[in-house]
Amino acid sequence: MTKSIKGIIQVIHGMSEHEGRYTHFFKYFTERGYLVFLHEHLHHGSNITAKDELGIFQSDFPTLIKEQAAYTEKLKKDYPDTPFFVFGHSMGSFIAQEHMKSCWSKIDGYILCGSCYKQPFLWKAGEIASYLLDKLYRNRRAYIIKKLVFLNSNSKTRSEYYYNENSWLSRDIEEVKKYCNDKLCDFTYSSTFYTTFFNFLNSLYSEESFKNISRKLPIMIVAGDMDPVGKFGKGVIELEKFYNKIGFDDVTCHLYKNARHELHNEINRDEVFADIEKWLEIRI
Repeated sequence: MTKSIKGIIQVIHGMSEHEGRYTHFFKYFTERGYLVFLHEHLHHGSNITAKDELGIFQSDFPTLIKEQAAYTEKLKKDYPDTPFFVFGHSMGSFIAQEHMKSCWSKIDGYILCGSCYKQPFLWKAGEIASYLLDKLYRNRRAYIIKKLVFLNSNSKTRSEYYYNENSWLSRDIEEVKKYCNDKLCDFTYSSTFYTTFFNFLNSLYSEESFKNISRKLPIMIVAGDMDPVGKFGKGVIELEKFYNKIGFDDVTCHLYKNARHELHNEINRDEVFADIEKWLEIRI
């Protein structure tokens, strides 16, 4: 049975969302012979029993990384001889890069979507502010941190594709509406989450931490040039340069004109999927 499967794609999802945001991705790649799997993060999606549990972390952010590594191990046992790829979106792209440091030998390639190279000022300020807030209001929802993080997200959003404050996610207004109306999306995390998340980000791009990874590991970076998370393309190019600088041989970067954050829910998603498919086919 596994011989007919082209490959496995493990999806690592982003902040304030769940598996349901990847319907188009699942459909496209399963129709083309891939098995697509997604393990929802702790305190997200189906992993909660009540809505007030969404994003309220009693543990630290690295728990999410360990869970994804464990899920990889499970899938590799089930499909030991099948080409295996990781697709990480947004927060999931940062988790994927940390995952790479310990799991790279089991993976045939990483696809980083809606990502960015380090932002020292923002990330350090975020860590300090979250830490102080957590000391005052232990593990309560950090509304002010969320507001500061996404303050300028719509600064370049064109009016013909504007719906509301979440329009930076996609030009597809129906997809933005789905996000806004989804009770399992757009929630605010606890101060504990933000503190440990920013702490993680501030150490992610240490060159030393990538030293044991094979430089032949394929990496694909995809992003929209109107994505604020990627600093409207600038942070995406910086990420590509980082991997080239530390010696990776197979780095591909696609920057899509006018596209926003959720490429898998964008109006040009089929173009993005086709580019990813071509990249996968070469590396199977």
